[in-house]
Amino acid sequence: GMGTAGWIMWARSVDLAPHERKAWRVMALGLLSAATGVLLTATLVTFGVSVPAFGPMDIFFITTYVLLVAAICLLARAEAVGRDWVATLLDASVGGIALIALVWTSIEARLMENIDRVPGWELGIALTYPFIDIIAIVALMILVLRRSTFRLDIRLLFVALTLGFQFAADLSYLEAGLGQAFAQSEPFYPFFVMSAACSVLASAVVDRTPLLREYPERSTPL
Repeated sequence: GMGTAGWIMWARSVDLAPHERKAWRVMALGLLSAATGVLLTATLVTFGVSVPAFGPMDIFFITTYVLLVAAICLLARAEAVGRDWVATLLDASVGGIALIALVWTSIEARLMENIDRVPGWELGIALTYPFIDIIAIVALMILVLRRSTFRLDIRLLFVALTLGFQFAADLSYLEAGLGQAFAQSEPFYPFFVMSAACSVLASAVVDRTPLLREYPERSTPL
């Protein structure tokens, strides 16, 4: 799903304005990175290799999130000048840190059951996901507010659904996979399927740029 979405997004963004094309292609690379991680993990498991739920393969998935956040920041500053992306990223980080505290309080009790037998590096990788998920969601909210002069952008709606389902999927995987091998973890897979499906939908309409809102003329006619 993610691989298909990445290729479609790359291909359909060819006719976009340069600043938008760059942002959507960065996002496409992120989706392709995720697809690569899934393919390699599936291949290793097929050949009987014990792949930890959180381990070296996560470099592909964390790279995906970094590229997604970068793409959202690029879209947020598409109509701006200067280093506006720094402010966008800082705003998203502040919001993300506040929300991650709320998420932690909701999952702390269940994680503490396995935390004693989990290496520190594995726990660090596992907790990276909800944090960067929230940063991406907050950055997307900032993007929507900054592009309020446009009509509804159906592309961003599907990206928001992708991130929402992926956030739920990552929390499910965090609880099911911490301290386990990948093959032993049993997350709620429909969340992953819905996230991939929404990413494909976002890719299919990536060339449909929104129109500017039309406002009534408020000045007194001469």
